[in-house]
Amino acid sequence: MVPKEYFNQDDTGTLRLLTEQEWRGIGITQSLGWEHYEVHAPEPHVLLFRRAKDFVPPAQPTARFKDATRRK
Repeated sequence: MVPKEYFNQDDTGTLRLLTEQEWRGIGITQSLGWEHYEVHAPEPHVLLFRRAKDFVPPAQPTARFKDATRRK
């Protein structure tokens, strides 16, 4: 369920676009780079997301750092 504070104040019952922090805060999990861009008006619980085709996630730390800190 989407909390009521995320709906527009004009009594239309439509969901406003959510920031990444907001949609992750209500339990939506997916990889990095997605943005909430539209709401399916007849069913406000259906949120539409998009991401650039050429999106490259930030690099993860390498395993060498972990190995260097391990006790032998």
